[in-house]
Amino acid sequence: MKKIITRLLVASLTFTLGASAALLWLEWKRPAVEKLPQPHYTWDAYEDDYFQMPEMPILSYCELARDPVRFDERLVRVSGRMVTTAHGLVLQGPNCDRADEHAALFFHPYFADDAARRIEQATGTESPYISADLVAVGVFRVVAPTYASDSVYDTSPLHFEIRRVERAAKPR
Repeated sequence: MKKIITRLLVASLTFTLGASAALLWLEWKRPAVEKLPQPHYTWDAYEDDYFQMPEMPILSYCELARDPVRFDERLVRVSGRMVTTAHGLVLQGPNCDRADEHAALFFHPYFADDAARRIEQATGTESPYISADLVAVGVFRVVAPTYASDSVYDTSPLHFEIRRVERAAKPR
C-alpha cells in the first residue's frame, strides 16, 4: 500500500510540475497586443493624425480594385461591402464582384474592438463576421499571394486593413 501511495504522490507531483511549466511557458510566449509597436506609414497629407481628415474623399471599392497599384500602401476611405466567406472576410463592391477583385479584409489589432462594436451596433448582431455595407478608413495593399492555406488572406492579391469603421449598415 505504501508503494502505491508513493507512486501516486510522485505521479501527481510530476503532473503538477509539468502543467505549471506548460502554463508559464504559454503565458510567457503569448504576444501582448498592447506591447506591439504602433505601425507608422508615411502618408502624403495625412501623416500625423490620419483620423483628422474630413477632406479625404470616399472612394468606391471598385476604384481601388481596378487601379490597385495607384492606391498600394495608402491610407484610404472606402465604401464597399464586407462579406463573410468560408475562407475569411472579403471586401467587394457592387460592380466588381469577380473573385480576383476581392480584397482580404482584416482588422488592425489596435482598432479591432472599436470597429467590431460599430459593425455590431449597425447590424444588430453580436458577431462582426457577417455581411455589412461599410465606409471605412484603412490601408490598402497589393501583395503576392502565398497560398500557404486556403484562407482569403493567403490567396488574395489585395488586402484591406481596417483602421476605423465610419459607417456600417445591413446590406441592401
